[in-house]
Amino acid sequence: MLSIENIQAIQHGFAETRKNSQVFAVSPVALPDHAKVTEIISLLRSLLFPNYYPPESALQRPIITTEAAMISLTASALKEQIRLALSCRNGSSGTPEEREELASRITRHFMMDLPEIQQALAYDIEAIFEGDPAARSLAEIIFSYPSLFAIMVHRLAHRLWLDGVPLLPRIMSEYAHRETGIDIHPGSQIGKAFCIDHGTGVV
Repeated sequence: MLSIENIQAIQHGFAETRKNSQVFAVSPVALPDHAKVTEIISLLRSLLFPNYYPPESALQRPIITTEAAMISLTASALKEQIRLALSCRNGSSGTPEEREELASRITRHFMMDLPEIQQALAYDIEAIFEGDPAARSLAEIIFSYPSLFAIMVHRLAHRLWLDGVPLLPRIMSEYAHRETGIDIHPGSQIGKAFCIDHGTGVV
């Protein structure tokens, strides 16, 4: 295997590359966490479709109690990822306290918009049902259509995009792309009752 000298040579090579390239200028601690962003998407899906994707605790508690806890948990997790994204933005300005406050404002705005996003998704589901003769029920679309997942993630990511959040919207859209094969840029505007049929490879 590798000798100590081999390992040191590799480390030296890494250090030289990092020293001479702006690509590695951002500290790892300042970056959003892909896994946590994925978890946030799952939390948001549970909030938007509670009867289809209930959190585990909903089996033991009244749904409204669980919903209140889920809203708080999701907001807290999202705020932290927004704060990290703001901290590593190119040319980021302001003090850590100012970025913390901005992250709080953006999170509050985003969370307050969730009922509107939920209503938009309801229209999307109805449009898919009306536009796809193979769809047998609304539940089938919610449970199994990758296009709906891509649309949901896009509507969430787009809202963050409009608020000027760096990195997170693109992380979200690329996660949906990997999961569904559907690539929607987070800056794209989609209207009411949006339907994608046979979405694999759609850009």
